[in-house]
Amino acid sequence: GRRNVTNCAAFISSGINAEYGDFSNPTISTLTDSVSTWIPSATMKLLLLTALVAAVYAVEYTITTTTADGKVDGHVQTHGKIFAAAINHKGVMLDFGVLDNPHHKDFQKKKTDTFKFKSDVDLGEISCLVLRAGSKDAWLATSVGIISSTDTKGVKGTNEDKVWLSTDTSLKGDKGKVAKMWCKPGV
Repeated sequence: GRRNVTNCAAFISSGINAEYGDFSNPTISTLTDSVSTWIPSATMKLLLLTALVAAVYAVEYTITTTTADGKVDGHVQTHGKIFAAAINHKGVMLDFGVLDNPHHKDFQKKKTDTFKFKSDVDLGEISCLVLRAGSKDAWLATSVGIISSTDTKGVKGTNEDKVWLSTDTSLKGDKGKVAKMWCKPGV
C-alpha cells in the first residue's frame, strides 16, 4: 500500500522536476514560471478534448424531398435555392441553410433527394420541418421528411394542396408561397 503511493509520488515528482524545474524547494517565481508554461498546454488539451467530444456527439439530421412528376403540373423542378429549418416542441429552431448536394442536380422531376447535416444542437423530438424558397424558380414537392440520429421517427409530410415554393407570390406569376411548414399531428 504505502510503497505504491511513495513510488507513484516519486514518479510524479521526477516528471515534474524534469519538465517544469526543481520543486524540491519551490519559490514563487519557480511556481509562477511553471504554471504559466503548464496552463496554455492544459488549455489546449482541454479545447482539443472538447472538440473531440463535440464531434463524437454531433447530431446528424437527414432531410428528404421528392419532386412532383410533372404530368399534370408541367415544370415542377427548380434550379433555385431551397432553405430548410426544423423546430422542436419547445419552439427551438435549427436553421440548416441551403439544401444542396454538391455536383448533383437537386429538386429534379420525379426524384427524391437526401440532404445530411451535422450539428451540435440536439432538437430532441422534431416537431416541424420548414422549407423556404430562395428564388422565383418555383418548385413543387410531393413529399418531405426529416429524421435525426436522436429522433428516428422525425416528421414526414405530403403536399396534397400542391403548394408551389417560390418567391414569386403574385397572382400573375407562380402564385407561390415563400415557405411551407409540415408538422406532426397535434403540434
